[in-house]
Amino acid sequence: ISLTGVDTLPASVGSINGRDTALVLPVEASKVYLVRVFLFGNNGNGIKYALMCPAGSTITGWMSYNQSSTHSRQEITAIDTFGSLTMTTNGALCEIWARLKTSTTPGNVTVKFGSTIDNTQSHLYAGSSLVIHEIDGGEV
Repeated sequence: ISLTGVDTLPASVGSINGRDTALVLPVEASKVYLVRVFLFGNNGNGIKYALMCPAGSTITGWMSYNQSSTHSRQEITAIDTFGSLTMTTNGALCEIWARLKTSTTPGNVTVKFGSTIDNTQSHLYAGSSLVIHEIDGGEV
């Protein structure tokens, strides 16, 4: 496994009804990657997350939330699809661990977030990060 890139939010960002974040890293075509995302945010009604990836890519992994004393997780099998888990505790941690297999199209991996309720402000805090490792010799 070799480190491909690290991107960290330098300042908090807000969103109403969902947006892409500044957490963006490039990936090459026909490669296999380990994608790790660490997100801290708040919205009392809930925040949801998704990963946008190059066309034709496949992804498998887990999204996990730790809120107060509750731990929840959900399997990730779709790109650019918000998970049904929502984070409602201020400053709670969301972790995403996934295997990304790109097709013949290079592009970017982008973290997307939004509120579970329309027209409600959500915040993603500084220090949230996206880390991508290429799996050397990974099955393509």
